[in-house]
Amino acid sequence: MHAMAIPTTRVGKGLLTLFLVTICSLAVRYYVAHLPSLTVQAIYNNGSGQSSSTQRTNVLQRILHKALDFSPKSSEESALNENRTLSRIERFSQSQPPNSSYGETFLNSIRQRARLKETHWYSDEKEFVRDSQFLNYLRCPTTVRKKMLQEPLSNQKFLPEVPILMYDDHFSHNEYQRLSKFKGIYGWEDMDEKELSEALKSLHTPNNRYMFDDRFVEGFIPKDVGCTRCAVIGNGGMMNGSKKGKEIDAHDYVFRVNVALTKGYEEDLGTKTSFYCFTMVTLSNSLRGGGRLGFKEPPYEKGIRYVFFADNDWTYSYLNAVLNNRPAPRSADKYRRTPPNFVKNLQAEDVKLVHPDFQRYLKWSWVNSTAQHKTVHRPTTGAIMLLLALHTCDEVNVYGFGGSYSKFSEHYYDKKFTKHIFFANHDNNAENALWKRLHDLGIINLYTRD
Repeated sequence: MHAMAIPTTRVGKGLLTLFLVTICSLAVRYYVAHLPSLTVQAIYNNGSGQSSSTQRTNVLQRILHKALDFSPKSSEESALNENRTLSRIERFSQSQPPNSSYGETFLNSIRQRARLKETHWYSDEKEFVRDSQFLNYLRCPTTVRKKMLQEPLSNQKFLPEVPILMYDDHFSHNEYQRLSKFKGIYGWEDMDEKELSEALKSLHTPNNRYMFDDRFVEGFIPKDVGCTRCAVIGNGGMMNGSKKGKEIDAHDYVFRVNVALTKGYEEDLGTKTSFYCFTMVTLSNSLRGGGRLGFKEPPYEKGIRYVFFADNDWTYSYLNAVLNNRPAPRSADKYRRTPPNFVKNLQAEDVKLVHPDFQRYLKWSWVNSTAQHKTVHRPTTGAIMLLLALHTCDEVNVYGFGGSYSKFSEHYYDKKFTKHIFFANHDNNAENALWKRLHDLGIINLYTRD
């Protein structure tokens, strides 16, 4: 009898191992199918730090993420389980009132694009991973995006399922391989995988997943979140003498970019800044060029959010350092640029990082320049800011864009008339034509001045 105990024990261990593997497999499948990684979760106490339940949730998520990383996947499968995303979009569409036409319209468009995706879509610059973030910005009954889905021109341009913000859930080895095919602001070519992973791991708060985090109720977006009126401020010379300051400040949110001077220009530009938008290079240039005018650090006021348009590896190495209490690095290029000094030390809750797919989508679908096939071409930083607002705000009022280059100086803060400079990597004429067309269609309200 004793001799038979050995094989029985081995069989028992084998069955136990099989049982544990099965349980883990089911847990992973449940995680993939049900945990909404792409919607804002109440896992933070609204800026007060992690609760014990949050810590347990994060540990579970990391364990399951690791299990997913070791599970067999085809190279075509996205890190963001696209079938789950499509199911979430379908549920939202089905929840709309029977007389709502736009829900079925965008759902059918997304389904069609999903069917048309080729096997090797991930290497196509004009293809993007599917994401359901846009559902968080469709809660206002009068949102401009409902009009965008119904108006023929904007509906042709508008791909709501393209990811807007990037955060921790967006990183995987497969995503690294996919985005490494695209240069500069459009992807991760020549960037270090570990650096990217660590930087994105730092963007783990609900604030990183949603633009208007001040509207959270216990970490969630409330059903009655209300509508958002946004002012998007360019730096065009037409704003000098505009007397639009009070009108700008009356908006719920104000977006600014580059040399965003307000001191001394309050009557024309207002004082409020909700979102300051930049690439690390444009911020470096703005601080260097605007320093003599008093622009010596990025704007700061309570509740301000900093919107990073990642255009090179410096963005990720910078975020990885400062969000983990390490010294900010210089740029790794030949210029060895000095890192910016923010008035308040950056925390993860202060940061919005725009997804490379979103920036690539703006190039191909919205700006649509005749130069878009050139490697060097990209939308201006101001254009990315404006189109980001258009994809997230419910009403978009635009100031300081599209003015006459002959009648107005380049910037509102110029001390003497300065001619506009056309750069090879931008197409200002294509962008200005787009702003006028969107204004004529009633999608944006563009401030103009004779």
